[in-house]
Amino acid sequence: MSQTRNEGEKKAGSGSVIPHHSQAVQSGRVSSANNKPFLPYVVVHLDLKGAPPKLSYLKSLLPSLRRHGANGLLIEYEDMFPYEGRLVNLSALNRYGKQELTNFLSHARDLGFEIIPLLQTFGHMEFALKLEEYANLRERSDYPDSICPSRAESKILLSEMIEQVICMGPRNTVVSTSSNSSSFIKIEVDPFFAFGNIQYPVVHTITQHGLQSNTQIIRIDHRSPPDPLINQTGMECNRPHGQVMDLHAAVSRVKYIHIGCDEVYGMNLCERCQQRKLSNAAIFTQHVLSVARGIKSRRPNTTVLIWDDMLRSIQPLELAKFKLRGQVEPVYWNYEPVLKHTHINLYKYHVNSDNIWVASAFKGADGRAAAVPNMTARYLNHFSWMKLVNGYRIDGTTKSYNFKGVILTGWSRYAHMEPLCELLPVSVSSLFLCLQVIKTFKTNTYSSTNGIHSEDFYYDYIFMNLRESLNCTAENNPGESSESRSSPPPMVTRSHRCVAGFLRRNRMSNGGGSM
Repeated sequence: MSQTRNEGEKKAGSGSVIPHHSQAVQSGRVSSANNKPFLPYVVVHLDLKGAPPKLSYLKSLLPSLRRHGANGLLIEYEDMFPYEGRLVNLSALNRYGKQELTNFLSHARDLGFEIIPLLQTFGHMEFALKLEEYANLRERSDYPDSICPSRAESKILLSEMIEQVICMGPRNTVVSTSSNSSSFIKIEVDPFFAFGNIQYPVVHTITQHGLQSNTQIIRIDHRSPPDPLINQTGMECNRPHGQVMDLHAAVSRVKYIHIGCDEVYGMNLCERCQQRKLSNAAIFTQHVLSVARGIKSRRPNTTVLIWDDMLRSIQPLELAKFKLRGQVEPVYWNYEPVLKHTHINLYKYHVNSDNIWVASAFKGADGRAAAVPNMTARYLNHFSWMKLVNGYRIDGTTKSYNFKGVILTGWSRYAHMEPLCELLPVSVSSLFLCLQVIKTFKTNTYSSTNGIHSEDFYYDYIFMNLRESLNCTAENNPGESSESRSSPPPMVTRSHRCVAGFLRRNRMSNGGGSM
């Protein structure tokens, strides 16, 4: 996300910005579960498009992430995925190896993490469109940020990317082709795509493997279902009983996939798109639905997520016409220290989607060239989000709305061509702090959100727990000189002092009012 990452609400055109949702309750801690933010998923975003860490380092972080309450990983591969076949040039020279990546994902799943791959499928596609072989798919010929949604070749590229990532490898299977079980043919099949009234067959390869003379011929039978992105491909053997093979069994392990679609600035500009005579909203939603339906045509139980910002300017009645429910779930992102959320948008998503996710930021939201996260801003961003989702009544009823999950984003660059911002190792203290805020709200129930002071909350619930989890020595005076601390790492020490000192000064300057 680019320069608007801290200005998400400025793009909201479907109603004025409304201040925090209020609740007429008193402060204090209670046992009622009605106000508890359910948030089944607490997902940490790993943005690999800048200074990607070694997988061994990421693996070493996983136990600590679980201990602090994370149970999901949103992995934005970009060019670090080991693409194969015709997509091999999408991968960077320092891409992860297929086997080491498989081992990492298996280890993460064993620890209880839900793995959510993220592939950009509309905007932020510079890593692919900067290449000469895909330059013709750009919406704007002079800049490789957005893909043209009106080209069948765009859908082919996106389909192959999605399938390789979901399946962790090229689409292939081994089929027995004769009564002799030692005779095989290995078939690699690309789907047969349809766009509008035109069908685009793609080259498919047949490779012989240990064939005997009595091997029978395999016939590939392509059929085109109605979805324009990914078509079902059938295979038959011309032997008496025939055989249909599922080429995507591995996809069943992917419960969620994120297809990006944020900040699509180049849209409806090329001649092909303009010939369709559609609004920007129609162009956007039709492309999103095409990608989502293509995924769900293969794996109907896979839930598709998108960033929400391109939906904010679409009027509620217009959005309802596109029928997003059951196809995608929006992730409402805002990285500001004090949220200015729009209730109209939250209600709009509630009406048009099965679930709503929210997204905060533990790094990558404090400036394009920031060296370290602004710990105060990151703490307040998560504190504000938890105040919002804690007992939020989305439609004015007495029933609290349960958001599906929170994604803690950690951007490495604002865009592919931008400079690096905070590196992950120096942002771990921010990540643990933000996770601790969420964990505390999830494990404690409050009768009030407005009655909780950010400074009091930090000292009463966060400070000591976080110090213990980071193996820091306890201290009563956060302003004490660093020389008196016997063991805490300097980065964590400075972070605590920064957060505590700022909150104390800010509260005094506001006359003791809540933040």
